[in-house]
Amino acid sequence: MAFSEDFQKRFEREFDLLLEQDLSGQACETRQQTLSSLILSWTLINYASITPKEADSVEQLVSRLSSRTIPTCRP
Repeated sequence: MAFSEDFQKRFEREFDLLLEQDLSGQACETRQQTLSSLILSWTLINYASITPKEADSVEQLVSRLSSRTIPTCRP
């Protein structure tokens, strides 16, 4: 199974590390776009390689990642 529980946990840890990084040198919009693009790219890549049986797990992971606190931009 390409989309194992271990793989999901590793990906979530890496995503959390990105959220925790001090990206203050980057424009807020750039940070938001980077994190959103990461989720989208990863999802598209994995939808191509997962089995129909794994599709629910992928959707749940994407939902969890999308609900995480992505930095909001202040005016």
